[in-house]
Amino acid sequence: MRKLQLIICALLLSATVFAQPTITTAELPVAGLAWTTANDSAYITSVLPGGANATWNYSGLLNQYLDTVGFRSAVGTPYASSFPNSNLAAYDPASGAWTYVITNSSGLYFDGFNEPTLGQFQLNPPQLVAPVPFTFGDTRTSTSGFTIDTIYSGQYVRFEVSIQTEFEADGYGTVILPTGTFNNVLRVKSTDLSTNTVSIGTNILGTIIYTPISTSQSQSTTFSHYQEGVSAAFILDIEADSLGATTNSSSYLLQSIILSAPETIADRTLTTYPNPAGNTLVIQGAASARSVTVVGLDGKRVVLPVAVQGDDARIDVSNLADGLYFFTVGSRAGKFTVHH
Repeated sequence: MRKLQLIICALLLSATVFAQPTITTAELPVAGLAWTTANDSAYITSVLPGGANATWNYSGLLNQYLDTVGFRSAVGTPYASSFPNSNLAAYDPASGAWTYVITNSSGLYFDGFNEPTLGQFQLNPPQLVAPVPFTFGDTRTSTSGFTIDTIYSGQYVRFEVSIQTEFEADGYGTVILPTGTFNNVLRVKSTDLSTNTVSIGTNILGTIIYTPISTSQSQSTTFSHYQEGVSAAFILDIEADSLGATTNSSSYLLQSIILSAPETIADRTLTTYPNPAGNTLVIQGAASARSVTVVGLDGKRVVLPVAVQGDDARIDVSNLADGLYFFTVGSRAGKFTVHH
């Protein structure tokens, strides 16, 4: 009888350790939550397989630079009226940028940001980043996008990005990081298909009519790992190639805290300089990127490699003709001018 009891206890303990986790609204960020991540922008290897009771060993990840992310209530922030649906915001004192997000019963959404250099961008509809409730085998599809209107050399120009994201909880189990071992982790694979369209506008009786001149597409894949039952569920992000087969960068949790009083903590945003650029364009806050997609007014899309220096991504624009260009890094975008 005693032996049978021990066997039952062992089975129950095993079920607890390897229980299928579910990420719910309880794991979404709240005002006052802050965490610090370590980033490895040179991590290149095959993506580890998913499945039930998996073990993902990332103990060899490097800590090349730190990143701090934090949230405060959006109420009372300078651009809250422009993002009325956002309930959380983050401020970067270095660039003066405010980022706005939405948390609700269906997930965490990126609503947009306001940055002095890049201006204000609002996604319509907002971009789903982390769906809830979500468990192993679940899938979800989300669409989002944004539009940039500008004038270049007297010509109306519109740059549109449409993003379709496919989410799949493709595994659960244990994650091993340089900082320790994390159980009850759900892995969510998200595949972004971005369609970029450049249009030229014509003023007809006071109405700007835009005509598309080019369309291009790009795809990226991210594997996000969330731990069930903790205040900061985020554990690890693995950025991969378009097919989700080979990794190219990582970001993993070092520590997280819930502040007794919500504070303003720097968020990563994109700032570009010099603008106009002659030979090199610097994109601050994009050091984890392996490449930057650039689209010119001629409709040609080029993917330029990134040279990382500290917290900056540098791209060589010396071979680009003078003119206006749009760039995308993940779901964020901006514009710059080349003048040699």
